[in-house]
Amino acid sequence: MLEVTMPQLDESMRTAKLIEWLKKEGDRVREGEPIALVEGEKTTFEIEAPASGILHQRLHSAGSDVEVDKPIALIDVDTNRRDKIGRDGP
Repeated sequence: MLEVTMPQLDESMRTAKLIEWLKKEGDRVREGEPIALVEGEKTTFEIEAPASGILHQRLHSAGSDVEVDKPIALIDVDTNRRDKIGRDGP
């Protein structure tokens, strides 16, 4: 599993509000695809998937304040490999 963390956009930023999830648990995501909308002190921004896989778990609900560098979601990045192994054998 790969942790998706709350990024720090400027030096004074300590927390950000998770406004909306753009993906549901179980959705397939691609690297660079937006998965959540977040509001900092000065701007609203998208958090992108750092890798392709399945959005396994959302760790905070919309409306939550999340500290910088804390995990907000887990992505199962081994899904594609397991799918291939299941089809083609070990």
